[in-house]
Amino acid sequence: LAAVAFLTPVKDVFQFLEDTTTVKITFAMGSGNYASIRAIARVGIGGGLLAGVFGALLMSVLAAWPSAIEFLLAPGAAQAQLENPGCSLLPSAAEVVDTARGLWLLTCWAWPFQFCAMVLTGLLMGAREFGLFGLVAICSQLTMVLTWFLGPKPQNLDLLGLSTFMSSLVLCIGLALAIYWNRPLRRKYGLLHDESSSLAGFDTGGDTQKTALVDGFLAMTLDLVLQAAGTIAVFVAGFLSLQDMYQLSAAGAALPQYTAYATGLGYIIKLAGSALVGHGAYSAFAKLIWMMVALSVVLGVIAGAAILPYTTVLAAFYGAQACEFASKRECLGVYSGLFGDGVGMVSESHTIFNTFTAFGVAAMFTCVFSVVKAGLYACQDFAFMAKASLATFVCVFLPALLIARLYFASATALFVASVLPTWILTGRFLLRLRENLRQMMQGRPGPWMRTSSPPLAASDRSGAAVNMVER
Repeated sequence: LAAVAFLTPVKDVFQFLEDTTTVKITFAMGSGNYASIRAIARVGIGGGLLAGVFGALLMSVLAAWPSAIEFLLAPGAAQAQLENPGCSLLPSAAEVVDTARGLWLLTCWAWPFQFCAMVLTGLLMGAREFGLFGLVAICSQLTMVLTWFLGPKPQNLDLLGLSTFMSSLVLCIGLALAIYWNRPLRRKYGLLHDESSSLAGFDTGGDTQKTALVDGFLAMTLDLVLQAAGTIAVFVAGFLSLQDMYQLSAAGAALPQYTAYATGLGYIIKLAGSALVGHGAYSAFAKLIWMMVALSVVLGVIAGAAILPYTTVLAAFYGAQACEFASKRECLGVYSGLFGDGVGMVSESHTIFNTFTAFGVAAMFTCVFSVVKAGLYACQDFAFMAKASLATFVCVFLPALLIARLYFASATALFVASVLPTWILTGRFLLRLRENLRQMMQGRPGPWMRTSSPPLAASDRSGAAVNMVER
């Protein structure tokens, strides 16, 4: 649990590589400034490779440092054994490290391939080569399945790590080959080395790479804040009790099941919205945004309706792994701390059922957040998102975390503290998006004008907008 709780957010922090590449490439396509695409792709791939290698090396050093790796992989293990003496189902910190070290290392060394693949994915998606991307993604998933079922036995965490590594390797190489063999695509978007491509007359500008780096760093700040909030809460819960850590991990595992469709809406905005802004088709962009926001609200309500009436069933389903602790008398403390003891000695507010009630609200906010975040991405408003996220982390998350730990001391309170930044930022981003749209419609300057090519004529802009919305 701790390995996944730590490594997955670290990887997700670099989701900005795919997002910013997609947004900036579609923005450049919309403005007709194809010359900047090569610089954006070069910065993304180089930055992804360096970040992946550096991160893998750092995690490898931590894996060789006994006290550090025990802290990361088994937070609160010693305390859990003290609270549940004689429970043979609770492994020691050393046993956890021995079991999960292979998964840790293989997952980390998949990062260079995963981060490069994010950039290449952004390039293909921005170029609307959905068929090529889908084919490579299918091959990647097949590699994972075949490695798991046909790989070396037993099927343990080491094999899971190997499956992830091989899948990431195939995805990265497959995407690179798909782009390399697609010569028309490379010629159109300036990815060939010859100077005779269709980029003559466009000014690449020496600031393109600098702008891409700065905006990428600002986008990473937002993702870092959100992922740090969740990771810190999980580790605080781990040192509070094992059952509290189980509750936060279960809620984190369930969230993508209810927000995936909203993530898809966000991708539509990144693809079509960025191009519309690049075209200067602000009216069409505003219509697209409000339509997607309305759909995200609908999806949020549906998610809430699918969760809140069934919190008991969902909590039992995602916490089923912990039922093993009911098989031994010495381990009943962990089980009762998670599900309650039926006699009132464990407060209902401390059980997983209460946490999943808060989870239902979090899923509703996350659906809307995915869309408004994508809208600000399309506006190129990276600086605002970074400042707002840092302010929220300091002024909202840290006080909420202290209150949750010192006053409530429950998993539900810690979970609410971890998702509270998303709730606050949803409202703040929505207000900022409305202000950006108003500024656009009035012809005022904003971050969306920094890298635009000269505005199109009104008739050309209208035709481009209709074409983009139809696609």
